[in-house]
Amino acid sequence: MCIYRPAVFSARRRGKWVALAGLIAGLAGGLAPPAYARFTVSPSSLDLHSGGVSLGSIDVSMVGEQARLFRVHVQDLGQTPSGGFVVKTPSSAPFSAASWITTNPAKFSGAANRTQPIEYAIRVPRNAEPGDHVAAVTIERLPAPGHGQVAAIEAIAVRVTIRVPGAIHQAVQISQLAAPTLADGGPVTIATSVRNSGNVTLDFNGANRAGLTVLNGSHTAASLPFIGLLYPDQVRSFRVAWQDPPSFGHPQARVTVRLASGTQARSARFWVLPWRQAAALLLVALAGVVVFVQRDRRRRVASGALQSP
Repeated sequence: MCIYRPAVFSARRRGKWVALAGLIAGLAGGLAPPAYARFTVSPSSLDLHSGGVSLGSIDVSMVGEQARLFRVHVQDLGQTPSGGFVVKTPSSAPFSAASWITTNPAKFSGAANRTQPIEYAIRVPRNAEPGDHVAAVTIERLPAPGHGQVAAIEAIAVRVTIRVPGAIHQAVQISQLAAPTLADGGPVTIATSVRNSGNVTLDFNGANRAGLTVLNGSHTAASLPFIGLLYPDQVRSFRVAWQDPPSFGHPQARVTVRLASGTQARSARFWVLPWRQAAALLLVALAGVVVFVQRDRRRRVASGALQSP
């Protein structure tokens, strides 16, 4: 289980994966600003267009660093439903570039006020599918010996996006649009999930504007603009709350995503009715009918008794 910290992420010392908590600097979207650590990396992200071999280096700058051991490894990069980023053990996922990247050195010792270059080589296979492939180069500062089985591992991950030349395709699947069939007052919560079914990253801050709205007639009653990125084959979830709906209405919930081929949308209508108040009034009315019927029956019985010889 991961223990999140401002600029680092921590995990079991021998764990198989760690969740990215603080900084993959350079990622678009509403990430928290990076906190300070005793080591930094530059560049903080790599965006390459490559169909062959790319060589370069990442500089790890250490300030006041002690002689601790650092480890460098390449991992898969994915997203959580909320839009956060996670790094995981490399896999054969369709858009993973982890197996294409090698680094040198794999380990190095820290020292005060020096910069350690990490050489990388990216070799794109000849049969690689066109589109965006992603990975993370993670630099970890390992805990000092003697901390037992569980210890904090401080790390910074550099996002790597490789655009393989060829036919690109923007597409999304709006897998659900959850709205209540009947709502009684606020807040009314609308939720949706969007999967990137294309082969390139969608940028909700740029060309791929998207959002979830509630329309009450011609009026926008509630709205949630999407922010950040959505990598190929990843899913993000969104929800918006309509705080003060009217007593009666037939509004529409709508999600839209702008693509190169046009805007894709999905919508659903629902009713807003004060059904709890209506049910209470109905119960009161039924109780009144029952009382009236009982009184009428007693009156008839009493009248019949008086007319008997």
